[in-house]
Amino acid sequence: MKLRDWFKYSDREKPPYNPTAGTSITVESFWRDESSKFEDPDWRREEWLIHSALVPVEQLKMAATKITSPYRLTFEVGWNSDDQFSFGDYSQYRDIKLYALARLVKHPVSQDFSVELSHKFITYHALHKRNQSQHYHPIDNILVAETNLDSHKTYDPTARVIIHRDYLRDFLSALGMGLLISVTADRFANAATEEELEIEPSENKQIDELTWISTNIHTPDFTKHSSFRGRSILRRNFIIEPYDRPNFERSPWYFFGEEPIQESELPSFIVNDEGKRQALQKNTYLVNSSSEIGWLGYLYFRPEVLQKYLQVPGYSVFFHMRNWGVASLPGDRGPIDVGINSQELVNFCSRQKAKADKAFREDFDG
Repeated sequence: MKLRDWFKYSDREKPPYNPTAGTSITVESFWRDESSKFEDPDWRREEWLIHSALVPVEQLKMAATKITSPYRLTFEVGWNSDDQFSFGDYSQYRDIKLYALARLVKHPVSQDFSVELSHKFITYHALHKRNQSQHYHPIDNILVAETNLDSHKTYDPTARVIIHRDYLRDFLSALGMGLLISVTADRFANAATEEELEIEPSENKQIDELTWISTNIHTPDFTKHSSFRGRSILRRNFIIEPYDRPNFERSPWYFFGEEPIQESELPSFIVNDEGKRQALQKNTYLVNSSSEIGWLGYLYFRPEVLQKYLQVPGYSVFFHMRNWGVASLPGDRGPIDVGINSQELVNFCSRQKAKADKAFREDFDG
């Protein structure tokens, strides 16, 4: 990349420079990259700092325009100047309320550092840790969050936190908040002449929405060697908005309300042994459904549908007879009667309300 484009951050939309690019979002991070020696004409260095904070939805856009530095999105644990103890989960910038999604904590006695993910986020998705850094969803078996502690030669350790976009927006919807991510980058480069730097000094020049660049040039009198040095500072904010509604369907917690689903969104199922398909009625017992489904309300599926119930934690299937048994869903959503017929098709018959069989339908979409 040409030096001019490098100073303009022409690569800012690419990962890792754009922390929101891709399925996973980087909400906390710091790193430095350097090439050549400090006095060499081809020396380059860049530093990137990323912090984030939960913000009430009604204050999210205002926060993105008024808060232009990630240093505003930090959460300290301990006593403050007013002799009040802060637990590191809340701070305020002017009238904007900020809440921690993740934070770096330094133990007051051992001086050890640790990275902590919001307890509310962990509880909402009922995440479980498979090791020191990875948090998985108990039903979907997907890596939802990863927390790491990065070490540096001349700095204290820093937090690196990556969260799955889908599960983050679901959590934000349930919380009534959005996420503000603030990025500051600093790029330096040497050149033999001022013209080779290909930049003009500027102060907080807006180049895009919620994106500003400041540039300046240092002469050899300042650098104390023969090279000119250019510097370019990028300040950029990102907004992660919540979903319109929480994703009740995949929640590990029991849901008592009526899930808002349109008739057109209902999947179709095999309703007889001849392979006929139709959508099932909402909020009814299968045994009371249309006679086209049969007086027992059977549905038919390929045998492979039981793999999830045999392999994924939280799901289970138990055969108390040679060809008939019970499958159970996680989250106390009710058991399902299942069997295997002479055509090697799985039969499903539920005497539970639609709330139980709907959860089964989504897993067993045949």
